[in-house]
Amino acid sequence: MSLDDETLEAVAGGERSRPGRPDHAIPRYELGETLGSGGMATVVLARDRHLGRNVAIKLMRPELAEDPEARRLFEEEALILAGLEHPGTVPVHDAGTLETGEPFYAMKRVQGRTLKDLLSARRPGEIRSRESIAHFVDVFERVCQTLAAAHRQDLVHRDVKPANIMVDDMGSVYLVDWGLAVRLEGDSRFRAHPGGSIAGTPAYMSPEQARAAPTNPASDVFSLGTVLYEILTGANPFSSADALESMRRVREESPAAPVERNRAAGRALSAVCMKALARDPSSRYGSATELAEEIRRYREFRPVDAAPPTFRERAANWMRRHPAIASAGAAALGVALVGGAGVAVRIASRHSLHVMASERLDAADASLARVEAEIARTTATREAAPPDRRALLDFELAELRALRAEEYETVHGLAYAILGFGANSPDRVIQARVRRYQVESVERYLTAGQELAAAASLRKALRAAATANPLGFSQDEIAAMEAKLMQVEARLAASRGPESEPTGH
Repeated sequence: MSLDDETLEAVAGGERSRPGRPDHAIPRYELGETLGSGGMATVVLARDRHLGRNVAIKLMRPELAEDPEARRLFEEEALILAGLEHPGTVPVHDAGTLETGEPFYAMKRVQGRTLKDLLSARRPGEIRSRESIAHFVDVFERVCQTLAAAHRQDLVHRDVKPANIMVDDMGSVYLVDWGLAVRLEGDSRFRAHPGGSIAGTPAYMSPEQARAAPTNPASDVFSLGTVLYEILTGANPFSSADALESMRRVREESPAAPVERNRAAGRALSAVCMKALARDPSSRYGSATELAEEIRRYREFRPVDAAPPTFRERAANWMRRHPAIASAGAAALGVALVGGAGVAVRIASRHSLHVMASERLDAADASLARVEAEIARTTATREAAPPDRRALLDFELAELRALRAEEYETVHGLAYAILGFGANSPDRVIQARVRRYQVESVERYLTAGQELAAAASLRKALRAAATANPLGFSQDEIAAMEAKLMQVEARLAASRGPESEPTGH
């Protein structure tokens, strides 16, 4: 693909020359110091005389300018970057050929530091600091969002690494250097780049890149996982002075979980990282969109798919999401303990916290009921609607179901937190409500055809019932769950084929 005049006008946004000034009068760009250099191009600081501003210009190396394939790749990079139009990519202002003959494109000059420099500057105490990790996870989430935009356009970056992530002086985050980016090919369900040659940075490439195999968005997810691992531990698990050794580690080794190297990483974030680093692409997040969503849930103190929360974690996360109630309870308990008012006051404090949380639970339950009713109404409307209206109603249903999932999460979190407040003397009414939620969640999974999720939910409940039994399941309820699990496992076995047998629990 070449940049003809019409394309150049589109990329430049009408800024190629100032009206009334001949192109040959004075060169538009006054080139300055070199900002960076790579195998195909050099980036220099330049002054745009037409617009009176500094820009960064990427120049193709003169020795490659006559190579048609190298020139095609350079021009493709300019078009890819210009077409993304995302806050996390550097805007392209102009493209073409300089008076000296080198192909170039001009872009916004980003003044800041690379993530590589920022991570290298951390002291050991900062690596073990939850506050420092939280800051860099925020940067990481924005990189995921930028890549998500690229993946939605069937683009794969193929060189995600801290050196290609810029944080400017205003705190904006950019993913740069799209020189290895490719467009996916093939059927929409299995789009991939065919591979055939090794491309990328050895210690950050995915196993399939290291084998020159086809790549897809999951390949970028692996590279993101490596960046996250470095954020959480301070080290790249595949790095070696020998590039071939780095690629061997990428292909063959699975690193220790980040939480094993740094407890501040936490169980949930460590599990997210390890899922992104799965050597089998089908076991990773399918795209940066899924990983960004997982990181968002983590930062909002919500359960992540990679590590379902324990009872204690669910209660702690609820309190982080509802600090007013938690603070009121903590203050009441603090007064009781410091003042020495005795058992009666402490009981009253716990009761006050319990009442506030219970009122919030009642409100959330009512909100959930309203959403359920709206789903039922919209479903009925869709069944009676003409075909041309069903797409819009399907979209409304999808939004309502997403809202229902959020409401369920709020209700469950509140109920578990209330049980946590009174672990020594659990509220029987709340226990009964949580048991009902458990049954409803299994039925919801089965209605949606998600037998594996239903089986996992039943097994988890049965394991809890067999130990501390925090929800107070009766023997009849346990027997009913065991029978339901046998039914679900029988369905799963039938779907796998006659040679499969139920696995039990």
